[in-house]
Amino acid sequence: MGHSLGGLLIKSILRKSREASDQGLRAISDATRLVVFIATPHCGASLASIGKFVLPHFRQN
Repeated sequence: MGHSLGGLLIKSILRKSREASDQGLRAISDATRLVVFIATPHCGASLASIGKFVLPHFRQN
């Protein structure tokens, strides 16, 4: 079970272990049966995307 950034960390660990050539690391993803994500920003945070629209207006020339 992972909340927010913890969920992103879990997802990253599982992806890396699934693609690993080391059997010990691959065992992590092989042994995982269920992952519960709570408020994990899988597609990024919508608030963070506001910056790409707002920040250019505050740029000094």
